[in-house]
Amino acid sequence: MAVLMANPMYDSVFKVLMQNLDAAKTLLSTLLGTKVLDLVLNSQEVVDKRDKNIGILRIDFKATIEISEGKTRVVTIELQKAKLQSEVMRFRKYLGSQYQDENNARKEIKKGKDKNGDDIEVVTLYPYPIIPIFILGHKFVDVNEPIIYVDRVCKNALKQPIMGLDNEKFIDCLSH
Repeated sequence: MAVLMANPMYDSVFKVLMQNLDAAKTLLSTLLGTKVLDLVLNSQEVVDKRDKNIGILRIDFKATIEISEGKTRVVTIELQKAKLQSEVMRFRKYLGSQYQDENNARKEIKKGKDKNGDDIEVVTLYPYPIIPIFILGHKFVDVNEPIIYVDRVCKNALKQPIMGLDNEKFIDCLSH
C-alpha cells in the first residue's frame, strides 16, 4: 500500500497547511524559536504568474507569543514565500503597506478634554511589532545556511546591548 503525502513546498499545499492554526502554530513556533500561544489568520494572498515565472504566497497572522517566562507580546507575523531572488522589492512594498494598515495596531481610548473643556475620547494607535518571515525558493550566492535569523538588538552609544526595553512602545512600533 502506497502512502501519498503532499509536499508543503508547493504554494497550494502550504496555504492549506497554514490555514490549520494548530499546524501553523507549530511551524511558526519552530521558526521563531519561541512559543506561539494564540494565532489569528489575518489575510492570505497568492500571486502566481507562470508566464513570467513569478510565484508569491503571503500569509499574515496576528499572534500572541511568549517572550520570556510569563511575559507575552502581540505581534503581526508576515509570512512570505517566493521563488525568485528578484522579489525583494515586492517584499519591501508589502511590508510597507502592512506598516500603514491600522488593523495591525492596538487602539487605546482615553477620556480627555478639548480646548474648550468639553469631554472627548482620545484614540492612540500602537502598532504591533512586525515579524517578517521569508521562505525563499533560491539560495544565496555566498551562504550555505538553510535558515538565517536576523535579530534586533538595541545598543547604547558604546555599542553595548540595552536590556529592559520590552515595553518601550516607540522602539516596538517602529522597528522589526
